Amino acid sequence: KSGKRSLDNLRTTNTWGVTDLSIQYLNKDTLLFGGPFIHYSKIILGPDGISSINGIGSAYNFIITRTTPIDIDWLARQMAKAPAMVSPSPRETAHSDIHNNKIKIEYGRPFARGRVIFGGVVPFDSLWRTGANDPTLLTIEKEIKIGNSVVPKGTYAIYSIPRQKSWTLIFSRDLDSWPTNPDRTKEVAHIEMNTRKILHKEQFTIEVSEKKGKGLLKLSWSATEAYTEFVNVN
Repeated sequence: KSGKRSLDNLRTTNTWGVTDLSIQYLNKDTLLFGGPFIHYSKIILGPDGISSINGIGSAYNFIITRTTPIDIDWLARQMAKAPAMVSPSPRETAHSDIHNNKIKIEYGRPFARGRVIFGGVVPFDSLWRTGANDPTLLTIEKEIKIGNSVVPKGTYAIYSIPRQKSWTLIFSRDLDSWPTNPDRTKEVAHIEMNTRKILHKEQFTIEVSEKKGKGLLKLSWSATEAYTEFVNVN
């Protein structure tokens, strides 16, 4: 009715913080709704309001449709009997030992589930949490040199910026912020990573291994692998 093609900076408050969303007018039957955290979904309009929401390709990969009223009490009884849902992005811990430097990685491991990952669920040229849910944490017992940066021993939150031909890997001292809105002032190192095409990997995987006297860090998901080498300083 306003004639506007978009409504921007719609601020929502959630349990994890504040998120800015937007609504864009595509045509008389379709709106585009979303933002950096939930990605974008199409709102399909009908004569009496919203008829469906299409989130295929978003982080949650969903479709919502209108239905006839349901018996909530009956549904609650059925769900109470069902086993607990398994997380779609289970959190796992991986351990490596590179020349007596013990390395631990804790991260959420999402599945591709038929979605376009890089350039889709994970936009190019944008900061990515490099996993799912809580921050991805990397702990090193000894100081390392990775790229042109020396990273002291300790625990870091890991972020990345995927690009079509290369990635940037980021080490951050901010271990507490929700990973879609980290404190960028606490970043301690930016490392360029090479990329290559691989056979499809359904679940996001971070690996640390030894290669010719050095350490090799690999981030693999879908058809893409980003990688970089590092050495122990001491």
